[in-house]
Amino acid sequence: MSATNTLAAGPLSLGRVRSTRAHQRVWNTTLLRYSLLAYIFFLPVQFTVSDTLRVAPSDLLLVIFLFFGLTRIRFDRSAWSVFQVALLGVFILGTIRTAFDNPDLKNYVVLNKDLGLLVLFASYAMINTVARKWNDIRWMLRHLVIAVVLQTAIASAALFATQLSGISFSWINYGGTRLSGFLVDPNAFGGLVDVALLIHAITYFSKRPLIRGLFGAFCMVVLGAGLLLTLSRSAWIGFLAACLVLVFIRPRFAVHISILGALAALLLLVVLGGTKTQSLIVIAERPNTVQARVDQAAEALPLFVNNPILGAGLGGFGDRFGWIIHDTALWMLTDFGLLGFSVYLCFCLWFFAQGWRAYKLAPSIERPLVLALICAHLAMLGLSVGIEAFYQRHWWVVMALLASTLPVARQSRRPRVGGLVWQG
Repeated sequence: MSATNTLAAGPLSLGRVRSTRAHQRVWNTTLLRYSLLAYIFFLPVQFTVSDTLRVAPSDLLLVIFLFFGLTRIRFDRSAWSVFQVALLGVFILGTIRTAFDNPDLKNYVVLNKDLGLLVLFASYAMINTVARKWNDIRWMLRHLVIAVVLQTAIASAALFATQLSGISFSWINYGGTRLSGFLVDPNAFGGLVDVALLIHAITYFSKRPLIRGLFGAFCMVVLGAGLLLTLSRSAWIGFLAACLVLVFIRPRFAVHISILGALAALLLLVVLGGTKTQSLIVIAERPNTVQARVDQAAEALPLFVNNPILGAGLGGFGDRFGWIIHDTALWMLTDFGLLGFSVYLCFCLWFFAQGWRAYKLAPSIERPLVLALICAHLAMLGLSVGIEAFYQRHWWVVMALLASTLPVARQSRRPRVGGLVWQG
């Protein structure tokens, strides 16, 4: 080939390479966004494999995301803290301690706890990578709310059919008496509905709702009724704690949500009737479960007294008594001692501090969104008093988005020069 032909072919070949690379970037970005969307949409779904193992389709979607986007994951210093690293260190230390006490580590410790924590951190990094603008955060939350509304509607229809006609649906809900959807545990499902309801209700009564109009009102009624039908006192406690915060920050939101709760309760009374409603109230009382929580605390106390600093080791309580502690803070205190409990407490409080700083920096139209995430985080913390909620994936979605609000709020406040954002 002559020199002339070589020079002529060079730019064309370079252009094709650039076009191919640009096309690949667009394809990867689209694939990453849709895999994240599917991850969020399938959060309410789990399948029970054994007594100690459940499999979530969302984890497979997380693997797809990491496979195609591992090199694109970014670590914004504003969205991470020393407490994430310290928490990982606490789990490693707890695993080592357990290995010394019991060389035959069980799958419950290695697979469910250690590997499960890494999966949660991976989801946290994945969400932080995509949540770079307010619209990204809204996009994720909107699909989360819709996914929870869809499953709540299906599960409620199945529960009504069981209560009113005796039709059994063994593949959904908890024994046909409590709403749990495909999440197996009605308490965990109650926490998920807490998150979706608070995020949707707070933003619905703002100037920029996630879901507008009559469909948005329908979604609120479905979620409100669903929260009641879980019969989860832990979820109710978490929701009430969030509403109490709203009373001081945005009283108008608290009034609207209270009216929503009354309407949802009235709807259930009309549909189920007085007799069926009374039977659900009896199930909700469950004094035996209260006693079980007291018994767990009594059993956990000696373990903590014997190992106050480092605790009994990861899975130490379950290894001795054959069951888990239905209280996240007490579990941390028992298995990881004062060291682990302190790290866990700082870890949770850091997100409140992160959210509050973002709330003050955010544009007024975006503040309800930040407030909704703060209340959802508080509701999950309240839920964790009655169940072990640390591994609930939707809680980590809330924390990841809450951590992302601060860098996004800072970005939105940067002065613009000539139509461009000043990077300073």
